[in-house]
Amino acid sequence: MLALETLLALGFVSALALDSDLDMRNVLNLNVVLPIIVVVLLFLPSARAWFDR
Repeated sequence: MLALETLLALGFVSALALDSDLDMRNVLNLNVVLPIIVVVLLFLPSARAWFDR
């Protein structure tokens, strides 16, 4: 799950970079921000305890 969310964020940023449309307004898009939030939340101890059940 962590790898998938990271790939989603990196894929969107690389698509922006290839289109030469890479600026801060486009990088702070929901397609980048939400996967990063999910990755951060999955690293929390409570998420680890839930998956270790």
